[in-house]
Amino acid sequence: MKAISDNWQRVLFAAVGCIALYYSFLFVREGKVTEASAVFAIAFLSMLYSNLTRFKRFKGLGFEAELWEDKQREAADLIDRLKTVVSIYTNEIVMGSVRGSRLSDGPDWQKNWALFNGLVEQHQILGQKIDFSDLKKRIDDYFLYDMCMRNSKNIYRPVNNGINAAREKINKQFGSPIEDINGYNARLNELQSIERSPDNHFKIGQSENLAKRIIAIGEAAKLKLRQSFDVDIVLDGEALSRLTSIAHLYDHRPVKVTDVLISWAEKEPPAE
Repeated sequence: MKAISDNWQRVLFAAVGCIALYYSFLFVREGKVTEASAVFAIAFLSMLYSNLTRFKRFKGLGFEAELWEDKQREAADLIDRLKTVVSIYTNEIVMGSVRGSRLSDGPDWQKNWALFNGLVEQHQILGQKIDFSDLKKRIDDYFLYDMCMRNSKNIYRPVNNGINAAREKINKQFGSPIEDINGYNARLNELQSIERSPDNHFKIGQSENLAKRIIAIGEAAKLKLRQSFDVDIVLDGEALSRLTSIAHLYDHRPVKVTDVLISWAEKEPPAE
């Protein structure tokens, strides 16, 4: 009890800081960036003021104070820990929004980028120098993936149609019943060697340029179908143009987000 009575100011400011920090996270989770920033500022200052009783001396109303060297280090460590906590919660809140929206009606990239930009801006206003480049890279992975998948359908669809048409030609060529079973199997194996689409697009996008991979699949299938099976397919020109732009974005990250790119990630490509 004596320890509390002797340090009641520190205890009070620490309690206020913890409560304010808790509510700032609640506001951020609800998307209330402005309110969260204001409450976080209160939490930060309260945590700082709770350590002012450790100052060696004060002089007048001009607030002249001298800190012990070890207390200076403690204050610096406290600020670093607060930055770490803020960074962790910011990462989890933003990535939670990015992943969570995918489980409902599809990704809401307008909301996701507004949340990320709002949090980063408020941290900068508060003078917090936190490196969010890793978080931006993780969000970009999902953003580029969604843009690729929304535009890949008009590449994969004609490829699948072309493969089906080639299979019909093989069936007509060898007839029924099939007399040349070895020749028939050889042609089927040649047809099956044409890649329709890769497995696990998101994993591919984390290690290589997914847009380039999709374009390459379409172009290789188009060439193989024409040369080996005399089947011509048409790859959607708009989808190819978008995927080419997306491939350029991947090679020049971080992505500079625009309303046009957001529409590419959220909307289905035009039907053929």
